Amino acid sequence: MSMHSSVTIPLVSFQEQQWEDYLDVLRKMKADRALLFAPLDNICRTPVKVKKSVVGDAMLEPLPRQETIDTPSLELYRVWSDLLRERIADLQALAIEPAFWLGHTIGHGGSLSAGGPAVFQQIVGPEGKEAAGCYCPLDEAFAGYIGDALAVMTESGVGLILLDDDFRLHTHKPNASVGCFCPLHLKAFQEKTGIRMEREQIIKQALQGKPNEIRRAWLEVLGESLLGFAERIERAVHAVNPATRIGLATGMTLWSNEGVDMLSLLQALAGPTKPFLRTIGAPYWAKEPSQAGWVIELTRLQQSWAGRWGIELAAEGDTFPHTRYHCSSAMLNAYQQGLITAGFPAMIHYPVVYSPPPDHEPGYVALQQEVAPYYAELSRFFPADYGDAGVMPVYRPNNFMHVAMPEDAGQGVATWPEEPVALRYLARLGIPVAYEDNEGPVLLSGYGAAGLPDEELERLLDRGAVLDASAATWLAERGIDVGIRSSAAGKAPRFESFSDEAFSGSYAGHLVWLLTPGDEIYRAFDVREGATVISRFEGNGDDERYPAVFLYENGQGRRFCVMAFDFYQARNGMQLIYNYARQEQLTRCLGWVNRAPVAVTVNGHPDVRVICRKERSGARLAIGIQNNHLDPIRNPVLRLDPNIAVGESIELLMPETSQARLSSDFEYRNDGVYGYLKIRCSIPSMGLLSVGILP
Repeated sequence: MSMHSSVTIPLVSFQEQQWEDYLDVLRKMKADRALLFAPLDNICRTPVKVKKSVVGDAMLEPLPRQETIDTPSLELYRVWSDLLRERIADLQALAIEPAFWLGHTIGHGGSLSAGGPAVFQQIVGPEGKEAAGCYCPLDEAFAGYIGDALAVMTESGVGLILLDDDFRLHTHKPNASVGCFCPLHLKAFQEKTGIRMEREQIIKQALQGKPNEIRRAWLEVLGESLLGFAERIERAVHAVNPATRIGLATGMTLWSNEGVDMLSLLQALAGPTKPFLRTIGAPYWAKEPSQAGWVIELTRLQQSWAGRWGIELAAEGDTFPHTRYHCSSAMLNAYQQGLITAGFPAMIHYPVVYSPPPDHEPGYVALQQEVAPYYAELSRFFPADYGDAGVMPVYRPNNFMHVAMPEDAGQGVATWPEEPVALRYLARLGIPVAYEDNEGPVLLSGYGAAGLPDEELERLLDRGAVLDASAATWLAERGIDVGIRSSAAGKAPRFESFSDEAFSGSYAGHLVWLLTPGDEIYRAFDVREGATVISRFEGNGDDERYPAVFLYENGQGRRFCVMAFDFYQARNGMQLIYNYARQEQLTRCLGWVNRAPVAVTVNGHPDVRVICRKERSGARLAIGIQNNHLDPIRNPVLRLDPNIAVGESIELLMPETSQARLSSDFEYRNDGVYGYLKIRCSIPSMGLLSVGILP
């Protein structure tokens, strides 16, 4: 499995020498596909058209001028289509598949918009302000314009068109963080429901308080407008060429609160062809090494959602704005190697800067050349058909309908309140995340699983579950006994005391200073008889002393570990999650709820991401230990399920080497509770140690 399946090439200058430089990048990257971007000249400078002379020199002609540069004329699209036809021939000669990337559909706005007068209905945000350069898909003229433009680009003969991640109604900041409330959407809402409501009335019911029918109807109106837009595009493109594929680069909100099912949207765009999806979550999101792991896990989560749909899937390897001042090549490397271990099928690289020449930032291309042999061996070490082993964080797409919003959320409501925040925690605490494991423990946080049918939810709970305060609350409201008699808002504590040696290990008796303010984070639970409190929150008064974490087995034999704080609200806390005592406690609690230890964990090190993949027959385990910290990990100790047999040798693939080897340079002991595999080596910062345990 190769991780260089497609390369984005932004065409911002049409000079022949620069095009040759782009081709050189493609050769060095061993690209399978080139994704040619609609020229940024309509934003950055006066557009230039290239004509080849009979002697091969480039002649430059200025393109026709126009008043509105956010919406290029169809004449400009025809010029670009002609140029694309020429470039397709060049790429096909190199056995590279050409594709076209439309950087603006609904519009990005902000600095990615060139301004100019609005010619279509713009998206309207919750305060009644328009998002400049972002157009509503219910505007028939706008939908027709985009369809016509893409029909013209299809005439080039290109086989794949990718729509950028501005294909959404939310997060057009600053004026439309939530949308759209334009007259066209208000009218569509009235036609659907028979209820006339102004923008302020819809916001009050749809974006505040408990789930309700107004929210459901509003989401349906949003989703139907996006689906209708997708269908309009599909008809226009396939009227020119029925074989041309139309894919989508997704944004976060399309998975959650845009009111549209992702598979339905992809199928509407693709028509009779195979759907294509570029996931969301990129290396440039991680501004420091500790954040690298959760971006990988977010991409894997989407892989688990979409992997059974039979679509083409590619990850977002974006280094925006494409210099190492903002995203290091080491961060790109960490992202790639993490996805390779998970068997992710493909990735779109962004190795060149949009406006300077392609050699302006050579670091990303140099890295790909250097580590190509390592990636090939890593792919062999972690076969794509292996399954997961670990803890399953349960998050359901399109779950905004089930979220209880704050009553005073007003117009500043977060656009995606149900971020799968547990991925941030697990990716830093040395606990493997599993999306295909049907036997391991589960973790429920927030309202990420609230939309599950009863039968599916109960099957998950049978495996044992770790719950945050919000998940525990809605489960109790649903009639499931999780050990809660009653609850109230908890006063923010100063400390957490870890008392139970069986679940705190060597950290029993430790008092951790939390440094996590905010009363809205905590719940003071009155626990049922039979619950075991294994750590407590403490402060200066009695009202600051209440259970922090407790264990409970109900009458049906289901086991729960309840953490008395909201994971999402606690995400910016310093020590509530990220401390060694919590790492130890959570590891042991996962084993207790599931009645079996997690296959492998790594404790006592900060910011270590673990992945465990297993051969379908169960014969071989492939384990990845990714050090997303600035300090090295020396002589790592893998804590194993004691039932995993460790022979006289193990397989090791050291960071960025091209050949795995058998090694006996380790120590192993088994106390019946855990097996401890100590490997005599060092994992450098941002490095990945791969361990194979043979039958």
